[in-house]
Amino acid sequence: MVDHVFGAYIIHRNIAREPIDQEFANLMQVDLLIVTAIVSEFSSIAEGIGPSGRRHEDYRLQVNRLGGKTVVLMQMGMGPSRARRAMKWAFEHIDPACVIMVGIAGGLDPALPLATKVVPFRVIDEHQGEITLTEKHPWFEETSPKTSLLQTDRIILQATQKSELFVRTGARAVDMESLAVARACNEAGRPIQVVRFVSDRAGDSLPSEIVGLVDEAGNPRLMTALGRIIRRPTLLRELLTIERSNKLVATAMRSWGRELRARITERS
Repeated sequence: MVDHVFGAYIIHRNIAREPIDQEFANLMQVDLLIVTAIVSEFSSIAEGIGPSGRRHEDYRLQVNRLGGKTVVLMQMGMGPSRARRAMKWAFEHIDPACVIMVGIAGGLDPALPLATKVVPFRVIDEHQGEITLTEKHPWFEETSPKTSLLQTDRIILQATQKSELFVRTGARAVDMESLAVARACNEAGRPIQVVRFVSDRAGDSLPSEIVGLVDEAGNPRLMTALGRIIRRPTLLRELLTIERSNKLVATAMRSWGRELRARITERS
């Protein structure tokens, strides 16, 4: 089913297991797909570019018309395997003309302050995987010519781990999805840009209890968080510190969403 909510079309069905509605398939050509991993990223970008969508069983989607162009915002979930599955669905069903991957990243370079925007020229992994992001598009920003982004399959918690990865790979920041998304775009012949915002600095260590506080789909597990706080009450203070950092990052992502909206409107 396709609902009309505040001018945006919200798809809320089990899209991974059921064929997409023909009504949606015929509705539009998708000019840009913006992909995020977790709900906080989705919500921040949605506030910048337009009204928010709502959750359905597999993915969260929001569709906006900006400057006569169709822009789809998608929350695909966390990790490389989830990213691969989501991008396979996206290219099979909505076939976007170009893609921007946007969200948070852990800082590896000590020179990167909190909420710094990272626009890498290449994404890599720990197994010699590498894709150079050289495509040009009117809606894309200039990439940083000396900036690499590392994809891992886990959250990097300790400052010592970040330091080791920085020295070994030269990457300035780390995430869990960008290389998988970039590979899917390369295979589909679509231009891709990656934009990340530093959510924890290179010198920041994170509590091990944050692992598992967000599910695979990218949504928070509030009861899990509550249980861990009950077991270790001092965790609450650490989570509140992280939340203050997240608010700064959310502000930066909202601003980016507004800037993107302006670029699309002006250059369409």
